[in-house]
Amino acid sequence: MAQRLVRPLCTGCRKAVAPTTAAWQELIAPFAMPKPKIIYQSPDCRECRNTGYAGRQGIYEIMSIAGDLLAALSSDVDMQHIRQLLINQGIRALPLAGANKITQGITFIEEVMRVTSQHRTY
Repeated sequence: MAQRLVRPLCTGCRKAVAPTTAAWQELIAPFAMPKPKIIYQSPDCRECRNTGYAGRQGIYEIMSIAGDLLAALSSDVDMQHIRQLLINQGIRALPLAGANKITQGITFIEEVMRVTSQHRTY
């Protein structure tokens, strides 16, 4: 299991914007997830003390090590093969969990990239 905390956008000042295709693709690669029509960003306001954020929310990744994945980890297989097994098993990777928070209007692309950049193993 892996967990990261993202900063939710302030609901008092968040504004709808169109996400760029490049930023969205960078976030979700190598997974497939449609780009939302709008996402939100917060400039800042008095309600959030001019930060644009309000609190923290978790994003999570849980990996079940069984079956083909257990066999691959027990043998001498390259990392690309293991990545493909994880994708085939439908792993809920941190960037995808973050992407769901983005599509719900909770946080934004740059925030998810910031907290998951060290975790990019796919």
